[in-house]
Amino acid sequence: MRNEERKEQICCSSSYWDELLESKSLTGKQLMEYFTWTNRSSCQLAHDFGGQMMSNPSGIDGQKCVCIDPRIAPQSGQCLVYSFGINNEWSFDEQMEGYGCRVFAFDPSMNQKPHNHSGGIHFYDWGLGDRNEKLSNNWQIHSLSSIYNNLTAWHGKVMIDYLKIDIEGAEWNALPEIINSGMLSKIRQLGVEIHLDSGASLEQHRQWAKVLRSLEQMGMVRFDSKRNPWFTGDFQKLQLSGSFGHEIAWLIWIGECHIFGIGSMLVFSIQSKRAAKCQMSLLYYCNLKRCLTKCSVVFGTFLLAFGMLTLLQTFPTMQLNCTNQLEQREHWPSYWDILLDSESLTGAQLLNYALWTDRSSCKLAHDFGGLILSNPSGIDGQKTVCIDPEVAPDPDECLVYSFGINNEWSFDEEIRNYGCEVFSFDPSMGVDHHDHGPGIHFYNWGLGDKEETSVKGWTIRSLSSIYNNLTARHGKRIIDYLKIDVESAEWKALPEMMASGMLSNVRQLGIEIHFGVNETMAKNRE
Repeated sequence: MRNEERKEQICCSSSYWDELLESKSLTGKQLMEYFTWTNRSSCQLAHDFGGQMMSNPSGIDGQKCVCIDPRIAPQSGQCLVYSFGINNEWSFDEQMEGYGCRVFAFDPSMNQKPHNHSGGIHFYDWGLGDRNEKLSNNWQIHSLSSIYNNLTAWHGKVMIDYLKIDIEGAEWNALPEIINSGMLSKIRQLGVEIHLDSGASLEQHRQWAKVLRSLEQMGMVRFDSKRNPWFTGDFQKLQLSGSFGHEIAWLIWIGECHIFGIGSMLVFSIQSKRAAKCQMSLLYYCNLKRCLTKCSVVFGTFLLAFGMLTLLQTFPTMQLNCTNQLEQREHWPSYWDILLDSESLTGAQLLNYALWTDRSSCKLAHDFGGLILSNPSGIDGQKTVCIDPEVAPDPDECLVYSFGINNEWSFDEEIRNYGCEVFSFDPSMGVDHHDHGPGIHFYNWGLGDKEETSVKGWTIRSLSSIYNNLTARHGKRIIDYLKIDVESAEWKALPEMMASGMLSNVRQLGIEIHFGVNETMAKNRE
């Protein structure tokens, strides 16, 4: 790709989107970049709630992404959710109820009167709009401010922890009213499926993009964006093909920083021991070929990694100048190699490496499994699976290996329901080989670097040995997803997987890694 083409895909400066959306030379391609762009670094723990299995292509549709970082996560037993747009598909609402939230669900199209769908889900046959009105089809439409005031007697004057909106294009009327009425100040997180129109003009799409920019200028920070791969076609007046639907999620930034500007770029003033006042530009950008340009960054308590600035422990104060330079992400891995070999490596830098991720490499990621925990509220044990069409497991043909069960089968059962054949392994449960259910085959083997019996009497085997042993059952198929949660035994198993060549048989890999609390720097470095 030529530099000129790459530059068109960069979205780095604070006013980039505002200037772009006002530009007379705005293109359809640039508009699509805005709708698909996201700043995933603003939420480290994001979890998808709800959704239905779809085919052609395979994947999950209708899920809503919720940030469960401790500072912003809905608090189980106290949280309030408003859910607009049900269409008799209750998976999001039921999972949010299971998480511990009280859910108010709304849909005028289902021909059902107000009722309690369950103990914690209250249904109303109202639609969401910019005013209170009755449509020609007899649907009753209300503004969010009107609905909230009407239901205050039920839930009190509390924050809406999550507002879900999936209302087939009516969001473009509802969102401006939410902003103008001041209701945005009562919302912690917002998840909207936006709907574009194949026949709409460039100017119409520009106006819709400006509605979303208004949310972001009011303090909402994007943390997730997924295109709808089942709702695609040609934009007749934009001269391009793409998705007519995008799932976008925002949150209100809560942290120790003073925010002076919100949008494509945030500017912070931070007090630290090393720098009395450290000001930086936090760059967000959008593309598989992530780039930096026109950036001059001074940072004291920040580490620059793959174009992301992450708030971590103290890093030696330094200045980076990269004016008019393009740094493709392929060039960045050497940064980690140099860092991990450095004699001045710190624990904070090691932690940053463990936390770093390149989320742009997968546009459609879905969490499978997990248990609801408290103190802090959140989900534990989920595994993220990429369901982008080119890499998604193919239902009814996919093969999953799952190491580490501990009698918690949610991942195995959900990935089985997706359509995969699952082989599950755990030597610690005290049960023999058996079928946990149709399509889930259990073996009491542990994962390691060789065949041995542990001091606890557990049978330990290498991945290559296990795969060869089970070839008679599943054939010489690729392992579409390899899940490993083996309480530090991964540090023995992983080198064997690479040395034996088994990694070439694995399409996706999800691991819970475990650091030694009392280990030396040298040990954790290794």
